[in-house]
Amino acid sequence: MKNLHIAIKLAALTAIVVFAGCATMQSKPELAKNFTVPLLQGGQVSLSDYAGKPLILIFGATWCSHCLHEMPILKKACERGKGGVQYLPVFVKSKRADALALVEKSGMTCKIGWDPKGAVADMYGVTGMPETLFINARGEIIDDYFGTMEPSDINHGINELLKSDKAEAGK
Repeated sequence: MKNLHIAIKLAALTAIVVFAGCATMQSKPELAKNFTVPLLQGGQVSLSDYAGKPLILIFGATWCSHCLHEMPILKKACERGKGGVQYLPVFVKSKRADALALVEKSGMTCKIGWDPKGAVADMYGVTGMPETLFINARGEIIDDYFGTMEPSDINHGINELLKSDKAEAGK
């Protein structure tokens, strides 16, 4: 199933690349949709809480081995906080107790959302875990990364976010 998902995404990407040269106008990046979810730590968080700040929005699950592999990588990235980039991991269709246990074990200290029924993931068209959205300070999704991210992937995404925001500031 995962191979089919990857093949479909590759086919779509190929089509985009092939037809991109035919376009006469560059399309605008998609705006991130606002949502509010409970925080694992209590309270709630909304995407609008991050308005004006670059954000990495990570959809993951406690039952996803790739997501578990990412947790220490994300923890380090959250702690570094390069360029003022914010992080919002969201556990999807996961038991709250399982998510809390993983967060405690990993030592992550950033806010962590909980999407128990997958409504927010569905709203964003997330089809597998993990999936990461890189959202610039204007609320535009500038990259969508499906699969396990390594430190170099996160650094690349952060650099693109910062470049996007710097380019807009220079206009």
